[in-house]
Amino acid sequence: MLPSFSYADFTAWYDTYAADVLTPALHNANRSLRKHIHEALDERQARRIQIAVGRVKSAQRLWRKLQLDKYAERVRALDGPRGIPTVIDDLIGTRITCTNLSDQEMLIDILSHLPVAQDQEELHALAVLRGSIKDYTNQPKPSGYRAYHVNLLTTVPIGTQFVCTVCELQVRTLLQDSWGDLTHEDTYKPGSVVPPIVTQLSRRISDLLATIDDIAQDLRVELEGLAGEPEPPPADAPVVERPAAAPADEEIARSCLMDLYTSLRKPLSMAAAAYRVRRDSELDIGADWFGHGSFTAFTKTVVPPAQVVTATPPGYLLPASVNAVDFHEPEPDESSPAVPRAATALRRADKGFPLRSSRELAGMYDSLAAATRSVPRPDTPDVRYVNALTKAARDDMHATLGHGSRPALNYVAMALLLQGRLDGPLTASEVHRTYVDFVVQRFDRLGLELPPDQADELSAWLEPSSV
Repeated sequence: MLPSFSYADFTAWYDTYAADVLTPALHNANRSLRKHIHEALDERQARRIQIAVGRVKSAQRLWRKLQLDKYAERVRALDGPRGIPTVIDDLIGTRITCTNLSDQEMLIDILSHLPVAQDQEELHALAVLRGSIKDYTNQPKPSGYRAYHVNLLTTVPIGTQFVCTVCELQVRTLLQDSWGDLTHEDTYKPGSVVPPIVTQLSRRISDLLATIDDIAQDLRVELEGLAGEPEPPPADAPVVERPAAAPADEEIARSCLMDLYTSLRKPLSMAAAAYRVRRDSELDIGADWFGHGSFTAFTKTVVPPAQVVTATPPGYLLPASVNAVDFHEPEPDESSPAVPRAATALRRADKGFPLRSSRELAGMYDSLAAATRSVPRPDTPDVRYVNALTKAARDDMHATLGHGSRPALNYVAMALLLQGRLDGPLTASEVHRTYVDFVVQRFDRLGLELPPDQADELSAWLEPSSV
């Protein structure tokens, strides 16, 4: 069914509506977004988030969209209850590009504090339209497209009246955005036919860039951990006098931090905790945190110090229900009596080989086995699939043990891939046996000697009693 109006009528309506409503609405949406972001973040954090100029959908592309059956049957007028602005929700759109996944999550958190509009008739400077969130980051499109989408409602004054307009917001990481540029995702519109080879190659690029996004996230976490506790100044360093913060401000920040701590249900990174305290307190808190030197030091004066874990990056604030002793279980030292001689020798030749406690090894086998049953498996398991298994297993270990080493999990998962065992669901015992075989083979491949008595000792160490 074709639209009930002519192309000439449509273009005349579009020219007026785009000038009077769409362009001002786009400016309003971008201005309000910048305001909310800069109110929530400090200058350093805000620099990691870039708002695009945005776009008003062209008359030509909008007309082509109206020819599709799903819209032609619903749009019966230029304006009004069944008019174009009511049915089409991407007449204007803007995009926010974040440096990495942490910044994307931080921005999504900011958006979650906007008002929620129940329908398109509510008057808001900026609000999230109920039910409009589409998370393609965690559930990518078949083409490989990844982003976070949400429809925002903004209002434009026209004379003595107000017109509500929907703005589609796409939140992407730099690499997700790069994929769109590389594959011209914006040209793959409904109704177009894309050759299968193009879809396959686009998906491969997407998966590779998503893996790099995950690696960049790990790097960000490590760097934040290193920067969490500043080095003490030299003894002869000049003393820099800083303006004293108002006592009331510190009390507000303390109250916000305590509220955050008492409401925690799972570990929260110190970087995220600091961001939330700044946001909730609505204070311009300096980097020295009221003279304490760092957010970590400040936190230890507010919550039980045992619940602040910073020995292994990234630092975490733990809820009271989590045993801090178990959270970041340290990797045994090579000289530890619990580590077999053979494991020490392999670690010196293969720096990636993890030295983990028996308790954590058992958790790794269980969690990776569970991941092979829950994570969708591609036709040909690859590094991207290993990365997905590792992420799922780490989340499972955090939920069950309170900690989990991603590099160690990745090493075991790669062993499963190299041994050709990722073609179906596995049990914890199968993960364990495959990993032991792989470790033994590593000695041969690296030219290391493995006497029978040491082989037995190594196998016993790799086989926790719970497996």
